[in-house]
Amino acid sequence: MGIPLAVLARLTRVKTLPLILAPIGLGAALAAERTGRFSWGWFLVSLAGGSALFAGAMAINDYYDERSGADGLGRLERSSVITGSGFIASKTLTPRAVLGVAAAAWSIALLLGLVAAGRDPWVLTLGAAGAVLAHQYVAPPLRYGYRGWGPLGVGIAFGVLPVTGAYASQAQGLDASAWSASIVPALLGATVYHHSDLLHWRGDRTAKKMTPAARYGIETSVIFSGIGIIAAYVVLTVQVALRLFPVWALLALLTAPMLASAWARTARDPIPQSVLQLLGATLGASVGVGLIVSLALAFG
Repeated sequence: MGIPLAVLARLTRVKTLPLILAPIGLGAALAAERTGRFSWGWFLVSLAGGSALFAGAMAINDYYDERSGADGLGRLERSSVITGSGFIASKTLTPRAVLGVAAAAWSIALLLGLVAAGRDPWVLTLGAAGAVLAHQYVAPPLRYGYRGWGPLGVGIAFGVLPVTGAYASQAQGLDASAWSASIVPALLGATVYHHSDLLHWRGDRTAKKMTPAARYGIETSVIFSGIGIIAAYVVLTVQVALRLFPVWALLALLTAPMLASAWARTARDPIPQSVLQLLGATLGASVGVGLIVSLALAFG
């Protein structure tokens, strides 16, 4: 008997899928603007491959966070909001089934990566790096997400790799502009996951999952997130000034006020409801910036 679609969608966090689709769009748009090359077929391959990598990452994260006890301890903490699906704990899915979803998703990503490697070998290399980063975020031997390096890995996996991978699939190569264009998506992507960690930092601390939030507490971590948000918009402005992006990309700054308001509310009163609103605002800003910059590149 198969897994119901509603269960599969929640396990793989389909609602947050735009977090990786937006950087892919940015990378493809930049390649078209810089090289004049764009193929809808290869763009769809990039979107499908990125989606499969994302789905596998979410499933594997569920499996190991449940296995380590991080999610279980978080559920015991009244002030925590668990972002995992909870399907293993509720026996909706067996651990083996969750691993099966991750394996199936990454098998699809591998197949698409092998196809795209004929276009440019960088695509397969970058996709493989994304899978390794996603797996080692929670899995032995590195488990770097438990050692405080999660935001760095997430920034690379959800910013640098999708932008450069999509660029390579269109331009058949990489240059400095692709790496530079990935900085803002990386900063915002890392901030999204940092804010997610704020929802269950006490449970993570008890489970020895020493995210920055668990290590430094919520008040200091909110300050860190403010620095990251400011850095993202400053870098974007500088990149427009340096003509990496067209001037119309500055319209992405319109996403800043709502995000700043949510951040200020959380800084004043870091209760779960405020953090949830901040998380939603950060996700919206991350996707919005990627979409606006992509459109500026395409039509600017």
